[in-house]
Amino acid sequence: MRQTGGTLIDQMIFPTSMSGFHSILHENVEKLSQLVVQAIQQGNNDTAEFTAELLAAECSTLDDTDQGRLDSIYYYGYTLYLNRCYQAAINLIKPVKDLHLGCSSIFARCALKLDLHVNDSIFSLLSLKDEWSINSGLYGVPDVATICCILGKLYLKLNNVKESCLYHSRALQSNPYLWESYQSLCEMGANVQVGK
Repeated sequence: MRQTGGTLIDQMIFPTSMSGFHSILHENVEKLSQLVVQAIQQGNNDTAEFTAELLAAECSTLDDTDQGRLDSIYYYGYTLYLNRCYQAAINLIKPVKDLHLGCSSIFARCALKLDLHVNDSIFSLLSLKDEWSINSGLYGVPDVATICCILGKLYLKLNNVKESCLYHSRALQSNPYLWESYQSLCEMGANVQVGK
């Protein structure tokens, strides 16, 4: 039986209060998140995936709707996407795709690669429209222009050229240098006006 008031290591391993537990968890999550981002930035995708899996495991005790848990699922899904494990990323993210913009965008990107879940992806991204302009502070979460570009690609998968053109045009309104949307509009035969 463990006694209270033990060594510092005992207090770290066996905190005497829930606030101590949450403090240690928060520190671990923060450090692992930084390591994931650093590995992604350095192009060490296998390390990023390994660290993101540790992060997801660290957060697995949190409630499914907890922001820290959702962020950890996003990072893990993002690293799976970078490593071309598209189906694994979809399986991981599918239960939370409508709760987190980053998760929704990774789900949509994987859906585009696999030509699956296109309608689900559109619905998910559109259901989170209120979050498009919010800066989450997470590495890799797309901005408004990129979200519109993804939607344009998804609508094109459904042969809905009108909606595809609309979203690619919105993407260019937000970022006139977004080459993917410009190129897609040209390929669809849209009349693209290049600004000054």
